Amino acid sequence: MSDQRLILPDHWQQVALAALRRGEDVVVQAPTGAGKTHVFELLVESGHRGQAVYTVPTRALANDKRAEWQAAGWDVGIATGDLSENLGAPVVVATLETQRHRFLEDQHPDLLVVDEYQMIADLRRGAAYETVLALAPKATQLLLLSGSIANPKATAEWLRSLGRTVTLVEEHRRPVPLEEVWLDALETKEPEGVRSPIARAVIKGILADLGPILVFAPRRRAAEQIARDIAHGLPMGNGPQLSPAQRDMAGEDLYRLLRQGVGLHHSGLTYEQRSLLIEPWAKSGRLKVVVATTGLAAGINFSLRSVLVTDRRYATDHAEREVRPDELLQMFGRAGRRGLDEKGFALWSGDSPRLGEAKPLQLKRSEGLDWPAFLALMHRAKNPQAAAQKLAASLFTREPVQLALDQLTLPEVATTPALPVVIREIEEMCGRNGIWQRLRPTKVVPLTDAFILVKDAWHPALTKPDSLRGVAIGTPCRLPMADGSVRHGRAVPLAHFPKTGASDRLEPADWLRKALIKLEGPRGPRRQWKLETLEKEIRPLLPKLTQGGQAFGELYVLRDTVQVRLDYAKANVRVTPDADEQPLINPLRRKVQKEDIHLGTVLGGGQISAARAGRLWLKLGLIDADARPTRRGEIAALFQHGEGLAVAAALEDEGYDVNDLAWDLAELRAGERVAAGGRSSSRLGACCRLTYKSLTAEGYLRDGLPESFGEGCAEVLRGFVLHGKLPPPDAEGRGPGTGDLERAILEWRSTLRLIAHGAAHPWERWRALSVAAREVLAKVGPKKA
Repeated sequence: MSDQRLILPDHWQQVALAALRRGEDVVVQAPTGAGKTHVFELLVESGHRGQAVYTVPTRALANDKRAEWQAAGWDVGIATGDLSENLGAPVVVATLETQRHRFLEDQHPDLLVVDEYQMIADLRRGAAYETVLALAPKATQLLLLSGSIANPKATAEWLRSLGRTVTLVEEHRRPVPLEEVWLDALETKEPEGVRSPIARAVIKGILADLGPILVFAPRRRAAEQIARDIAHGLPMGNGPQLSPAQRDMAGEDLYRLLRQGVGLHHSGLTYEQRSLLIEPWAKSGRLKVVVATTGLAAGINFSLRSVLVTDRRYATDHAEREVRPDELLQMFGRAGRRGLDEKGFALWSGDSPRLGEAKPLQLKRSEGLDWPAFLALMHRAKNPQAAAQKLAASLFTREPVQLALDQLTLPEVATTPALPVVIREIEEMCGRNGIWQRLRPTKVVPLTDAFILVKDAWHPALTKPDSLRGVAIGTPCRLPMADGSVRHGRAVPLAHFPKTGASDRLEPADWLRKALIKLEGPRGPRRQWKLETLEKEIRPLLPKLTQGGQAFGELYVLRDTVQVRLDYAKANVRVTPDADEQPLINPLRRKVQKEDIHLGTVLGGGQISAARAGRLWLKLGLIDADARPTRRGEIAALFQHGEGLAVAAALEDEGYDVNDLAWDLAELRAGERVAAGGRSSSRLGACCRLTYKSLTAEGYLRDGLPESFGEGCAEVLRGFVLHGKLPPPDAEGRGPGTGDLERAILEWRSTLRLIAHGAAHPWERWRALSVAAREVLAKVGPKKA
């Protein structure tokens, strides 16, 4: 269960349990690790009647809870969008968005548990949380859990205003006391050969018996570098022994960390790596350090003895965000394991965040609206205006949300001073045809397919030596081809003959020695440096050692040096495609300023707020002048966020084959990281831009595309799911990881399943897409054992 060491419930848990047994709603505010989930477990174990749906913020947590409760002998189902199993079970673990349609269709459970209900404030998902709670009938009992809310009374008062009977339970004592420790002041031996200040500080903490330590880093590359630095500074063999199967699952990079007792936790790892290696080993104490990305903090389901947060900012899809005080509270709350540690430790070093900065959240609504829920209610209602306004009046706000649906036919008169013109700076490129155009995402192609700009003219890349300027070794050379043409390559030294003595042993070139250490590590195989070694061992490794160069012809001796000529015809290069899909290595670029489309102008003047939602829906073609949803609005109502807007726009393009569309749906929620591995543009993206221009509506559209849209990545995901093909990394070694691709595949399956098995619609194009979605789902769905 959530904590096997909980034998007798604490007093506050008994109070919450008693209120639930009386049939009341319960709002629980208690610190992380105090045992909030145990209240629900006690209720179920004591014979709760009816179905209980337990919602969590992430799919990973849903899978963890199901596995945990199944191991305890419970009959448990799961609903996470990509996975729907045993939905009639007494307990169903779910992500909250999967339950919204049940409340809209009056098919509600007997008990709804919302774990981490502070998600109401989330900019992207908060509207859905708020709407489900507002729609919940009195026949559905509510249990709301959080550890980081400053004003839980406001939530209880809101639910009471909806006619519900609510008990508020607050517990402020941590089960494991928390103490702050300044790592820089510890009197332990400084680790040698570790440059990173954070890594040095963490190692000092380990040596001072503060481990295991959970480290939060702002972005993935920082987390990976910190983990490598820590592993380098720890004694060899500090971690668990991996079986051959576990080593294969980990992959070489993660294996090197795990054998040193260092784990990683970020979205680039596969689900198996996280759930079968990192998380169980962290819980069992087999890892000394786990380095996680701050953005995945909500998905952490384990505590360690100490926690260090390294930065006050972290990366998101579109920008960097400040870590909120309540997010700090949750992260530091992961310090201290009940039943194992007498104390937990909040660590700090240098200018890293401190425990005193962690504060609970003053909860308020996100200001967004759940468009699909409103549109669905309006579609079913005889009076769509009244139905929408009734839901708006039930939201978590003291100021009623006026949708102005009764003013749709009024002239669009600005009631406030004209909004200032919004100017955005965008980057443009000059295409091969000489026309300036918007800069597109890069992609990777073979060097022989690319073009390079030399003296104002475009040339096939390898016909000019400039295309190999990025190769830091060797000197330019010319490679004669069988057809009489010439390609440019590099002449590279491999080894030198000794200046004195009769030894036949060679001295490897400095660049080669360094490259081998980088590839194989400092403890790589020892070699007898002879000509035979160069031929049999080094020649096959040349593509990995020289950025893709392959030996052209035989090795040869020039003066006292063994050399080789390298051909880069099969090497990959990152290019910027122009509008004609010409792969350009170095197009001219410029920054220009353009006037943006301001939502205030679109809505007829005034400030951007929920009160203008009716006019925005009308402008987007989601409703008509009588506030009744159009066909486009009906399709949008079937989805969670902005995906429905994209699907509706694509279906309205009669020339867009639904079979192609079913494959292209992979782009809908793939995200920018996966999109970076694909081509630059797509038909689905073009349909969205033609329909919605460059409009941005928070939570639904960004520059005319759904948020988290991964434009151009459909082929990448198709290749990955069907053939296991990974997109090549860029020149800096960056690109989507296997975990990123797996997450995008889950989102794609979720969308396909919704279309294939979700609500019906009479539109012939929708019915055809449903058939196509079932066919594609059969090909890309999870393989059955």
